[in-house]
Amino acid sequence: MCGMVNRPNARACDCGHDFEDEDETGVRELLRGRLTTGWLMVVGGLLLTMASVVAVVFITWPVAFTAIPSIALFTRGTRIVDASRHRLRELGSLPKARLLNG
Repeated sequence: MCGMVNRPNARACDCGHDFEDEDETGVRELLRGRLTTGWLMVVGGLLLTMASVVAVVFITWPVAFTAIPSIALFTRGTRIVDASRHRLRELGSLPKARLLNG
């Protein structure tokens, strides 16, 4: 019941369980212990998985929180620079205005 594989004619398991003294009560106790161990492993694995996800979110979130505005700021800045250069080129081709003294 421990999960170890034994020879068919083995009198005792390597874990210490004696097959000859096996009765229904002993098997029930062994299975209840295995059930408890299994549930502890399931819950522990689930908690570790959730902790890993939370850690990734809290480590990744600040990076995303600062990266998204910086990308937006960069994009807006490049648009402003491009528009300003384009308009300056347009102004360069216009004739210069002169003041008339009168």
